Amino acid sequence: MLERAPEEKTGWHYVACVGSPDCLRPEDAEVDVEVDHDIHLIGQGRTLAAGDRRVLETVGGQALLALRGQRMTADAAEAHRKAEGAELRSALLSASATTCAQPLTSIKAAAGSLRDPELVLSDSDSQELLATVEESVDRLTALVDNLLDSSRLAAGAVVTRIVPVGYDEVVALALTGVDDARRVPAGRRRGAAGGAR
Repeated sequence: MLERAPEEKTGWHYVACVGSPDCLRPEDAEVDVEVDHDIHLIGQGRTLAAGDRRVLETVGGQALLALRGQRMTADAAEAHRKAEGAELRSALLSASATTCAQPLTSIKAAAGSLRDPELVLSDSDSQELLATVEESVDRLTALVDNLLDSSRLAAGAVVTRIVPVGYDEVVALALTGVDDARRVPAGRRRGAAGGAR
């Protein structure tokens, strides 16, 4: 089955083929049945009788319906994927706005305290405020990286690779976004199952 190339291209291309492709133009085929203006069912062998040709026209019509159905299914799947991606991005942006608020508030408060000329801070207090700024910036950076990764996933630019992970890895990553994660007992941070996979 040959299909005419899109307007920006010229010639024909195979949609489906049984055996080796012998010709790339309907006019070069020994049997040429025009199923549609842009779709031709072609074959090699002998010239067909009128009855056989009508059978081939019917087969070609069914093949065209199958091709259109296949393409509609592919288009619907692509539209569904895009809709899911848009929904995911919307949910991520909504969650990110909330997640960003906490480290931004911490940065603002710490920077305001450090800049306040009337506030006398000890060296240890200043170091603690600077550490708060640094930790909050790290959390924001991780969040932006996650958003970029999610955007790439939604766009199909990255292929996911599913592998088993231990509880300790998941818990450690989850605790990076928790204030004062050091208060979580070390045994619990490693995971109750001891890193079982």
